[in-house]
Amino acid sequence: MERFAEIEAKIEEGYTHIYKNDYTEGCRIWLTAWEELKSLMDDDGIADIQGIDDKYPWREFISNFVQDFEMELRNAGTVDKSYCQKRITYCRELCERCGTEQLMMENTRRAIAESYFDMGEHEQGEREFEAMIQDDPTFGWGYIGWADSYAWDRKEPQFEKAYSILDRGLSEAGLRDRKDVLERAVNYCEESGDEEKGRIYKKELRQASSVRVTKVGRNEPCPCGSGKKYKKCCGA
Repeated sequence: MERFAEIEAKIEEGYTHIYKNDYTEGCRIWLTAWEELKSLMDDDGIADIQGIDDKYPWREFISNFVQDFEMELRNAGTVDKSYCQKRITYCRELCERCGTEQLMMENTRRAIAESYFDMGEHEQGEREFEAMIQDDPTFGWGYIGWADSYAWDRKEPQFEKAYSILDRGLSEAGLRDRKDVLERAVNYCEESGDEEKGRIYKKELRQASSVRVTKVGRNEPCPCGSGKKYKKCCGA
């Protein structure tokens, strides 16, 4: 239990820095906590994050922490570019420990692709996004992350490229989070001033919004948009 407590203390220390927007220091501390967490999992013979969540009485779900860590590494990368590569390395390691957590795996793979774009390695970023979409053409937020890499995450937006990516997703009959994809397309139209496209996307968005919403399952993405499962976010 001593090792578990030490790891938890470092995770909490990292959060204190993150809450102060000191992303690099918070992530530096979390990187040491992650190394110790991996070691604990290996020594206990635990293969995935769900297993370590279940074994120890963490104050914060480790499944939440590892996803927060991924997001804050991107913030740290805006201050110190070396954290972009650290994010890729971390996310590749996390992919090996996601187990059956599909949403965690999807978000982590998306983060890898985003990070290559953040480093200016667009060709590798393209390959990562393409591979992710090939594995699951219905991953709505995968298309959003890919399109954002052209529309929002660069000095000179390429909205036409971003539209083509979202349209590719919208052509999938079983696309998940279709409303989110349409909302992002509307956002692009408002920013780029493309009123004609905006009217088309808004019409489809109204149609999608009129569809009856069913109860959110505990293993489904939380409707708040956090990227976490409902049971480990608003449904906790």
